[in-house]
Amino acid sequence: MVQSQPQSFTMTAMPVLERHIAPALATSTPSPFRTNDSPANTIAYLALINELQNKMTALLSERDALLGTVQSLEHNVKEAARIQQDSMSLLPKVDGAKLNLLFQPLDGVSGDAFDVQDLGDGKVGIGLIDASDHGVPAAILTSSLLTALRIGQKELAGNTDKNSGDVLQSVQSQLTGMYLSQCEFAAGLHAVYDASSRTLGFARAGVPYPIRIAADGSVSALVSDGPIMGVIEDAEFETVSVQLEPGDTVLFATDGLEALLESDAVSTDSPEQALAAWFKERGHTPVATLLSELKSRLRKTPRSTWHADDVTAISLHVAG
Repeated sequence: MVQSQPQSFTMTAMPVLERHIAPALATSTPSPFRTNDSPANTIAYLALINELQNKMTALLSERDALLGTVQSLEHNVKEAARIQQDSMSLLPKVDGAKLNLLFQPLDGVSGDAFDVQDLGDGKVGIGLIDASDHGVPAAILTSSLLTALRIGQKELAGNTDKNSGDVLQSVQSQLTGMYLSQCEFAAGLHAVYDASSRTLGFARAGVPYPIRIAADGSVSALVSDGPIMGVIEDAEFETVSVQLEPGDTVLFATDGLEALLESDAVSTDSPEQALAAWFKERGHTPVATLLSELKSRLRKTPRSTWHADDVTAISLHVAG
């Protein structure tokens, strides 16, 4: 049986309008149209209304389709963020020391990544990666670089011939071998803390200098030379060794933290000085408490009021 096809409003209603409604509208008062409109004009107006209704229906359908796409994308980003965070290591326990973490992506997934590993013999390795952008493209890049960082960490464990600079070299090699058209650069840091001697060896590649907060409340930057990765193919990353004392805290952070605190700085402060000054002003407040304060501030600060970025910070506190 052949089914009849649905007809448009114009095809089905026009004959009726021409025979009955239009003459009545033309002669009756008051009319929804101008009283001097002809039946032909009235029919044209109704046809226009029908056309507008059809367009509105089509637009509403497109809107519903777009909303479905947006909801699907939001779900995928949330799942990607969950996978990304699950892929990063939990902070291990360290003899005679305490680790704390602040990890706050800007857009669900992050261009920052971290890796903290127990290297055995009382040593812990701490790694940070910060891609040159944020969002999904940067997250994909940092996922690859995080793998290289972990391989470097494993090679370092138990091998006295390797140091943190070598770990960054392995990340640099991974980055330069990818031949990217965007997100071509990344900053990073690697450090090894030896609990038995309370020594810290670290190398950096363009991230802010680590901040040392001494037991007496004094604050200083720990300096080492190292360019951002991806700029110089055969770059070298200086490894520096620091003797820590009971009560010392060292903070490792990406430049998103500097950007957040930039509004607190006086005009003469560099970003590094602003970061150090913020912690110095808070005296003997435990860094773990300060990281919680910063997390709350990140959630409350409108993106339009600062150079918004992913923020990652890891603190290492030596028991007093």
